[in-house]
Order: sequence, then C-alpha cells, then structure tokens
Amino acid sequence: MFTDLDHLCHDGYTMLSAVYTADEISDIARRVTLTLEARSDESVLRTRGAVYGSRNLVEVFPEVLQLIDRPRLRQVAANVLGERAGVVRILFFDKPPNATWSLPWHKDWTIAVKRNDLPSRLFQKPTVKAGGPHVEAPVVLLQNMLTFRLHLDAMTSENGPLHVIPGSHNMDVDATESAVELNAEAGDVLAMRPLLSHASTASRSGTTSHRRIIHVELAGEQDLRDGYQWHFFHPIRSEAD
Repeated sequence: MFTDLDHLCHDGYTMLSAVYTADEISDIARRVTLTLEARSDESVLRTRGAVYGSRNLVEVFPEVLQLIDRPRLRQVAANVLGERAGVVRILFFDKPPNATWSLPWHKDWTIAVKRNDLPSRLFQKPTVKAGGPHVEAPVVLLQNMLTFRLHLDAMTSENGPLHVIPGSHNMDVDATESAVELNAEAGDVLAMRPLLSHASTASRSGTTSHRRIIHVELAGEQDLRDGYQWHFFHPIRSEAD
C-alpha cells in the first residue's frame, strides 16, 4: 500500500485527510477572516471590496504559526525535508463567491527574500510583491521545498478547485491530458512540491461557497547561496523531538 510519502514522491502531492476537526477549522477561518477584513494596507489583497489574499500572513496574523503547528504536519515536513526544515512563507487565498478568479498552468518558482538585488547566477528575475522582495529560485532549492495548503472550506468542482499534473514536479514538459481535479474537505491539508504543475479554475456562477486556503511554504535549509536570506524562517521540529 502506498503511503502519503510515496504519493508525494511519485506524484508530487498527497492529500492529508482530517488534520483539523470541523470546529478547529471553523475557528481558524473565522479568526483569519476577521483579521484580514479589519486591515486596509497593502498586505491584504482585495477585489470588488472582497478580501481574496494576503502575501504576508505571518506579519498580519502571527498566531498562524501556532495554528499550523501539528504533529502530523511536522512529521511529514521532517520526513521530506529533514530536521533543519522551517517555514519560509505563509499566504492566504480566497475565491469570494462574487469575485472569483483563475490561474493558468504554472509552477511556483519564486521565493520571498530580504533583498533581491544581490549579484547572483542562481537567483534571478527580482520582483516586489505586496511590498516584499522576491526572486526566482534555482531548481535545486525548489526541490528541497514543500508546501502545505490548509483547506478552510471544502474544495469542490463548484468553488474553483485546484488541478494538478501528477508527476510533473519531475518533468520539463507537462502532459495536461493527465491533469486531475483535486477535491478536499475543510480541515484537509494538501502537501505538494513547488515544481508540481498546477492550475486553478474560477468558481461556478451563482455559487455561495468560498474557497479559503492557508498556503504554507517550507524549506529544508535556512542558509541560501550568494548572500541571499529568506524573508522569514521559522524552524519546525518533528514529533520525535
């Protein structure tokens, strides 16, 4: 029988079921939503008056670090990335019913850093997102990263689910005909590799469902090459520690 780690290695993703109870995830969703709705700075992204994202969730809602501190998640991260792994970025996404959006096929190439203007052949294409410096990272670094996507709502075909191409984290050319739609219950956590090709469809017209996600990026090492530094690094510890 394949384990979660087997699926993550072979397919580039695995769904961890019921990491949070219904009551826990409802409380997290309420607290995050209230915090973001109360802010008016560039750390919170809005469209048509509705909050649809935050690129610096740790800075506006630091309690999120305690909320994601679960033995099951710590153990998966340690098994995949090693004992020196840490959280390097946390984002929030929503697809508000009346302000939905979609994303084409892509891989997650960029990382958040303290400075993006240092000379380097490894770190390229500097950008600024929500006031924070970002760069495109080398493949060898991205291969030592992992993402957890905490589902605050059920993800169905109605509210703009994620689509992925299994195995594409190890491919240069994507075979979109093999793409699959992912569904999840509130409280499930998707573990995925940054180089897994993924896309997101818009919510169906008339839906009343949100699709709120806490997107947690982790890296296996705190030290980066060429003098670069993570914008943020919070060490994790496995359940055995």
